Amino acid sequence: MTDNLRALIEAVERGDHIGTGYTAPVFGHGPDGVDRRIWARKAARGSLDAAAALHEALLPGWLPDLRQWPGGRCLAMIRPPHDRAHQGQGPTLARAWLLAVLKALVAQQEPSHER
Repeated sequence: MTDNLRALIEAVERGDHIGTGYTAPVFGHGPDGVDRRIWARKAARGSLDAAAALHEALLPGWLPDLRQWPGGRCLAMIRPPHDRAHQGQGPTLARAWLLAVLKALVAQQEPSHER
């Protein structure tokens, strides 16, 4: 799954359309029956609500820190309590947040992955 996550990260960073070809190998329905692929696609298109829902579903208890500067630079950092942050940058806060979540998931699967 790490390769699929990396492909999704690269697509989000490039600004590609995030269709089911990218999200299906990574996300599916959670135990609550909610299709997380939809949240990922909506977050990539700029929905903060979708980015927040995906974050809370996949990394509950992790702390978000979202920043937007004049000129449009956006940065999202998320971290578990008492650990290092994972970050994403993008043209919208939602896309940056999505990237931070995806990078944190990669780091969880590969503990030696540089953060």
